[in-house]
Amino acid sequence: MHGSDSHNCMETLGTYLKKARVDQHLSLTDISTQTNISVQYLEAIERDDFAALPATYMRAFVREYSLLVGLDPKETLARFPDGAGAPHHGKPITHAPEITKEDRSDHEKVGARGWVSDNPWFARGALMIVLVGTLAFALWYAVKNDSPSPPSEIPFQSVVKENEARIAPPMESAKAKLDTAAHDTLHLSAVTLDTVWMQIVIDNGEPQEYIFYPNRTSRWTALNRFVVTLGNAGGISFSLNGKNLGTLGKPGVVIRNRELTHSILAARASN
Repeated sequence: MHGSDSHNCMETLGTYLKKARVDQHLSLTDISTQTNISVQYLEAIERDDFAALPATYMRAFVREYSLLVGLDPKETLARFPDGAGAPHHGKPITHAPEITKEDRSDHEKVGARGWVSDNPWFARGALMIVLVGTLAFALWYAVKNDSPSPPSEIPFQSVVKENEARIAPPMESAKAKLDTAAHDTLHLSAVTLDTVWMQIVIDNGEPQEYIFYPNRTSRWTALNRFVVTLGNAGGISFSLNGKNLGTLGKPGVVIRNRELTHSILAARASN
């Protein structure tokens, strides 16, 4: 039997995943709790409704689902139907309203006066003439009544010194601010070893989601903390302020809400 015939005989992707979930005695809520994927998206996957999923994260969601229920992600992703997640660019077609006999008759009765009121170019031209005339009169009046006063002369060196004092802060103050900022800032660096889905919260900001492929590097900056959730913890290695943290877990393991703070640096320094 050819590969395409074998593929047609297999279960759909959604049915395949649901069967594995039931065999593992897991509910959709269990899957959602472990992967941070909403139940609404999980239901859409199981009924093969890929149009309801965000196209950017569709394959990552399926990968995390398959890992949690013990399936091979590569085999699972191979079941994706062709064209799943393709965006729809169609636009609704609108038609101009049909003019009835009665409308045409009423329009003809208006005559020249109706043409003037309904013609947008005539109205815009008249408004423009009024605005230009008003502006020209105001400008003429202002020039006529303006009595120029002799400019005050300020030595060039005085202006330079004033600007330098205003723009450039004292060197000691600037250096103190830079030292304080460097001490209080956290810098998180990451290098990917495998394909990884990652969610990161910087301080109290909104969650940011990424799908990283192998051999990619990234960097984030925070004041107090990072909160990291990973779908493949062994697939990404971290460094915090230059201190190597390594991976946060084993390959394929889901890590949720791991905090990276100044205390980790303090603990590393004391060891």
